[in-house]
Amino acid sequence: MTEKDYQLFGTKILNLKTQEIGFLICIWKNIFADGEVDCLGFLPRSQSSAFSTSCKSAQSVRYPSFTRTEIRFATCVDKQGKRYNIELDNIEGLN
Repeated sequence: MTEKDYQLFGTKILNLKTQEIGFLICIWKNIFADGEVDCLGFLPRSQSSAFSTSCKSAQSVRYPSFTRTEIRFATCVDKQGKRYNIELDNIEGLN
């Protein structure tokens, strides 16, 4: 399960994509395998017949040699009360 950080709960934010003001609920990390993961996810790369090396649908592939990438996300709420997840780089704190 993803660990969520609620220390900044209620912080007023600006969504840099939509230019709308909202509130931060929590921050969390999205961890996924890098682009070297083959799409099948069941065979070692040398035995896989997958031709694409950047398959985003490979969600639970477990190899000890994989590089993992972490992207920090925030769960926010807009002025209509709708929750949404956004990359932390796309929001800015307001006073």
